[in-house]
Amino acid sequence: QEQGISPSEVTYICTLKACANTNSRDRGHKIHVDIVKKGYENDAFIGSALVHMYAKCGFLEKAQDVFDNLTCRDVVSWNGLITAYVQHGHVQDALHTFSSMLSDHNVQPNVVTFTVILNACVSEDALVDCMIIHDYIMEAGCEYNVMIGNALINSYGKCESFFEARMVFQ
Repeated sequence: QEQGISPSEVTYICTLKACANTNSRDRGHKIHVDIVKKGYENDAFIGSALVHMYAKCGFLEKAQDVFDNLTCRDVVSWNGLITAYVQHGHVQDALHTFSSMLSDHNVQPNVVTFTVILNACVSEDALVDCMIIHDYIMEAGCEYNVMIGNALINSYGKCESFFEARMVFQ
């Protein structure tokens, strides 16, 4: 920028990822301001990178705000927000976001979605949620995916539902 060269979308995505990896929220916020000035705030890839950066830096409210203002939400942006909530222990927010994703008929959950949301089901209280998610997995035809199978076994085990865990294993 000092040499008069404007950053591209790819440059913004890479710098936001660097901010996320180094927990540089203030620098990421400055980049966000620049993104808005340049008119890139509606780019799906940049939006997902912003959600990821704010989430990784622990600013879930800002991540949600950016997500809410995205005009085009794809599976990556949905997964980013769900992952953020799970990683920061906001289980109900993660489940609510997953439910909202299912209501968005333009986006279908993928292996990452199911694997991440199952990580939210880690207590006896979450058994019903785990079973509901398992039903969605079967509807999506993903029940034979190894990563999802492992996540299901892990979740059922943490919910102390060893019968269901054994059934998935078989």
